[in-house]
Amino acid sequence: MCTAGDVLASLERCDGSAAPASCAAWTDQRVWPSGAGLPLKPADCAARLMQDWLCALPTVPVGPLPPVLRGYDSLQFGDFGDTPPTISKFLARWALMLYVSSTAEVPYRYVLPTSRASSWAWLPGGPHAARQREADWLVADVCARHVPSTEAGAAGLAEAIMARARGEPPAGRSRRVAASGREPYRRRLLRGGATWAGLWWAGLLQGRVLTAMGPRAAALREAALARIDEVGGAAVSSRLLRPRDCSIRVGLHVRRGDACQRWAAPADGAVDPEGDCGTAVGRPCYATSHYLHAVRSLARAHQARSRSHAGGAASANGEGCVTTILLASDSPSVALELAAAAAASRDLRLLWVNIRRGADWGGTAELSNLGLGAAAAEANFIERRNSRGLLNRSAVLGAALADISLLATAHAFVGTAASWLSRLALLCVIGQSGSVPPFALVDRPMAELWHTTKGGALCPPHGAARARSGPRQ
Repeated sequence: MCTAGDVLASLERCDGSAAPASCAAWTDQRVWPSGAGLPLKPADCAARLMQDWLCALPTVPVGPLPPVLRGYDSLQFGDFGDTPPTISKFLARWALMLYVSSTAEVPYRYVLPTSRASSWAWLPGGPHAARQREADWLVADVCARHVPSTEAGAAGLAEAIMARARGEPPAGRSRRVAASGREPYRRRLLRGGATWAGLWWAGLLQGRVLTAMGPRAAALREAALARIDEVGGAAVSSRLLRPRDCSIRVGLHVRRGDACQRWAAPADGAVDPEGDCGTAVGRPCYATSHYLHAVRSLARAHQARSRSHAGGAASANGEGCVTTILLASDSPSVALELAAAAAASRDLRLLWVNIRRGADWGGTAELSNLGLGAAAAEANFIERRNSRGLLNRSAVLGAALADISLLATAHAFVGTAASWLSRLALLCVIGQSGSVPPFALVDRPMAELWHTTKGGALCPPHGAARARSGPRQ
């Protein structure tokens, strides 16, 4: 059992009018290691109540559409457009549409239109191939399989959380608006997404999207998950994080195949391949050692909390504590490097979906974009190769869904803000666990929940790091 008061007390800690100075917006944080100390950790029943509320909404707007929409299925802004080019952007856009519809002044539930599902560029065999039914791949309504709980209190809880998620000022705090008396809706959406409540709600929605796979997509995912390999470490439970358990599962996403135009150091996340903000800065990629350092830092912070909860009884040096890396990457070399590290370590364990990747499924060879300009590199992007019919779509889709499902079971997450698969994975961890996990982003803070500028372009600060010829260790 839980009450709205229990959840609101947690929400008000950082999103309310009396928020302490230590409560910074999550969008400004590149590393947030505190885990159990995060300001928003609602009970499982809070997630159930909110999903009950979502699934009771009408699927047809009964009021005016939110101002950020041109139509039921058309956005006026964003990194996705109306035709998301990659699998992760397609799934994230689906969650965004649910976020926009559920936070509308008169909320409703977005349902994926049949035309969008049938024309999806990542359907194996191509759109409309062999007259395949859309429902075989995607379940248009994320609530189609929902079983309502018997708990009460959804309406009151939803009212409070939606107020935060749509960017309304907390009780006792006013917001300055334009002389017209109405604040731009997009600005409110940005502010709502920067709250812990907005992040939590987006995670629940992304989790619902992940369950909306039809039987053919689910079969590809399960076939890939059957290929999980394990290296190193002692066997540890897959249960969710417990304060007295010093072992931890860290989801790790490393994108390197087509998104590597220059080697960079951590916190150098400048991305401006076409020079919109001045000098062109190619997409950065990072040495495996940088990701492993971030994983170990989150593990040490977790072990310190475990000792605190155990009253100092836990091993001071972390002996017996196992860090399990759940790896998703388009880079075979990253898997090999981490497997070697796990094999040589007593406290490191690696799990990954061991299937052919990258060039083996029709993608570009690893590091083939290193040093290339924007136009030449773009020709190698996975979405461009897909449009030219060069990819094994069944292999790519199965791997993507399996990787996301594996990452969603993590207790903490390491990735990059520039990658939508990383963002998607973080949201799915929230959707799976019902709480916001510790996270570390190798490149930069996320800046906003949903990119509202074309390409997510954020001009880099002066003096952005120059390109390098090899990975910095």
